Amino acid sequence: MVKKLLYILNLILLAMPAYAVEVNVVADTTKLDFGKAVLLASTGSVSVDSGSRPLWLRAMRASTSTIPTAGTITFSSAMEDGYDILIIQPTVTSSSEFPLTGGASCDLKVTNLSFSANAVTLTASNKSGSLNIGGSIQIKGFCKADYDYIGTISIPYKIMDNTQTELKTGVVALPIEFHSEYKTDIIKDTDMNFGTVITSGTAGTVVMNTEGIITSTTGGVVKVNGTTSAGQVSIFGAENLPITNVTYDELIYLRNGEYTLTVDTFTLSPGRTFTLNESRNGQGYKMLKFGGTLHVSENQPVGEYRGTLNVRISY
Repeated sequence: MVKKLLYILNLILLAMPAYAVEVNVVADTTKLDFGKAVLLASTGSVSVDSGSRPLWLRAMRASTSTIPTAGTITFSSAMEDGYDILIIQPTVTSSSEFPLTGGASCDLKVTNLSFSANAVTLTASNKSGSLNIGGSIQIKGFCKADYDYIGTISIPYKIMDNTQTELKTGVVALPIEFHSEYKTDIIKDTDMNFGTVITSGTAGTVVMNTEGIITSTTGGVVKVNGTTSAGQVSIFGAENLPITNVTYDELIYLRNGEYTLTVDTFTLSPGRTFTLNESRNGQGYKMLKFGGTLHVSENQPVGEYRGTLNVRISY
């Protein structure tokens, strides 16, 4: 009786199929690189297909300095496990979403994954194969400008034999990279012009507001003749892009050869912070107007005085 039981047990062990599959998965042969996108609005998407063709979509503009490339996952096996064919198939769906974090005040997620083939087939004569992966980054909110977003997305897959029987499953982490930029332009529209200042030979000042109107004169300034105008610059960028600060020189010198005048106490409209909530030429837009105070010295030599006010914006 004992011998018979041992014999049956041996038969059961010998009848068990061998499911051990040696498949080495190599990722990051090429990361999925969405390149560099100039953001023209607070929401939109940028895509690259599995053939590395950039598909710039809503609210984006391509930058030629960085070319998007599809990701690549390479599967390989020694094919020494008794199987003549191994079929490796990604099981992720195109509707899957993968958050991409970068430490900035916007939401990024990768979706719409696309593959260059439905599966990779490995054989004894062809022991490795690759898939190219494309996808889309959906953007919501103003992402940090001039910033590299780096992350990974998890792509599940299954391994089957030639009868489509599932042998093994796995997950590979595909690196993702995306560089965001905002393009802003500052264009001078109108010079700041204090007109022709008539003095009595003693020091004085001329105050001009942001509409180009002389609001007061002091000291030896008798009057101002001719055309006056506030300084005006236009700022272009993404629609509704927040401008977090405007800075400019606190004091500038107007020169006429060796002689100088000074301008300070600048005023600014609409202010140091605002959003580009107006539209011009398909972009966000805002005009800045500058006024200031001109200081005339005692017995200031006559002539035409010129200078430059440097304006800088942060966003």
